[in-house]
Amino acid sequence: MLHNKKYLFFLFASIFLAKFHFTCCLGLEKDPTPQQNVLITVSAHTVKGDISTMLTGVNMSYFYDNDKMWADGRIAKYLRELKVGLLRYPGGCETSKFHWETPCNHWNIDLWDPNINPRTYPPTDTYMNIDDYIRQCRLIGAMPLIGINIQSGIKYNRLQDSIDEALRWVKYCKLKNYQVTYWYLDNEPYYKHNCHALTAKEYVSYIKQFVPALRAVDPNIKIIAGWDSLLSDPRYWAEHEYLISQTHEYIDIIDLHFYWAHDYCTWDLWLKDNPMKVRQWCRDCPQKRYVGPSFTEEIQGFYQKVKSIDPHVKLASLEWNIAPNKNAHFSSFQHALMQAEMLTQFVRGGLYMACIWPLTWEPSSIYGQMRSVLDQQKRLPTPSFYVFKLFSNVLGQKLLQSNSDQVSVPHFSALSQDGKTLWVFLLNKNGPLKTTTAVIDISGFTASRSQSLTLTSQDISKDICELKEIPVTLNPTTGKWQTTLPPFSLTMLTFQ
Repeated sequence: MLHNKKYLFFLFASIFLAKFHFTCCLGLEKDPTPQQNVLITVSAHTVKGDISTMLTGVNMSYFYDNDKMWADGRIAKYLRELKVGLLRYPGGCETSKFHWETPCNHWNIDLWDPNINPRTYPPTDTYMNIDDYIRQCRLIGAMPLIGINIQSGIKYNRLQDSIDEALRWVKYCKLKNYQVTYWYLDNEPYYKHNCHALTAKEYVSYIKQFVPALRAVDPNIKIIAGWDSLLSDPRYWAEHEYLISQTHEYIDIIDLHFYWAHDYCTWDLWLKDNPMKVRQWCRDCPQKRYVGPSFTEEIQGFYQKVKSIDPHVKLASLEWNIAPNKNAHFSSFQHALMQAEMLTQFVRGGLYMACIWPLTWEPSSIYGQMRSVLDQQKRLPTPSFYVFKLFSNVLGQKLLQSNSDQVSVPHFSALSQDGKTLWVFLLNKNGPLKTTTAVIDISGFTASRSQSLTLTSQDISKDICELKEIPVTLNPTTGKWQTTLPPFSLTMLTFQ
């Protein structure tokens, strides 16, 4: 009897252990990764406007962009591949000390300074002069965008000399048939670059002195005035309102510089910032930080506010990037995804012009580093290059109405001018802990084929990336398209 009891005990114990082992094995085989669906709805019937052809512009520096660097044609080839629409020259803060007839061999030296011996900094053909610059614009297919130095004339009490210098430049470009349409009036005049920081009232007075003289030489030029970028702060908007109301007969475009989260940008901050907000350095804000709405809302808010003054004034960002942070390091791939969201919002907001800063610069002088489309050592494509390459497909096309039910997947949609191709851009800010499936519901457009190109990286902490195709399927029952978004990726879906 005892023997039978022992037998039954071991029999039941064996069954229990087998069942426990089978259950555990099933649990191990089950994918523990949570699933997340994002629904993107696109209306091909609702066109919001045209996407500008000048959103993938770049900043040059006459000093760092020397002739030797450009001699083999490789940089021009890469930028042409990106359909770079604008090339900004002579640079940013260089503009405030630059004299186009005598470009010297240091960007931070003003030859009008009476304490400078011109023999110490002789003019040289080593660096990019106006003729070299126009040659590169033509090789790239980019429109010239040239900056006029106002601040030297103010600082050294030579304002008429500054006006005359600018006049000679416009005349020279016209006589050479360089077809320079866009001229910007110095760089960040509200900040102390060369002379003192100008007030809006002072800047207005200089605009009114320079522009009529320039337009007397070439009435077809377009003038860009730059001012501080804190549009949603009533104090700063009041300055913009005054500037535009006083000069809208003279200027065509307002330039804001967008550097995201200066000295406190982090990867985690970007992941949580949905949507990505305008975060600017601010001289008189708490902690020197201005936090506004999203870039899209800031841009659209500008256009709404300016309607009552002059609806023809457009908005540009002639310098933009992820701001440096000396306490944080990002891989170039992480930078590229963050830049991709800024570009996405520029598209959605209707920004007229944008030039990433820099193209080339001295890496050691940029703490925290600022990434661009070519690396600073070998001038080879970076992950940012491939972001720009994807975006180049939709420049000049129609922006469509589209919506997403997930804030962590910024997006936009575009339709070709001939109506035969539709694009959907999806930026996945979700990490590997979630598998994201995108469901695309398109109305007003019937596609017979599709393609998905995704920019992704096997290790986001490294400066590597790859463009690869991801399968796209059509659900015949619902008529919706479906694809999987890799974690931390930018995807361009093309429907034809």
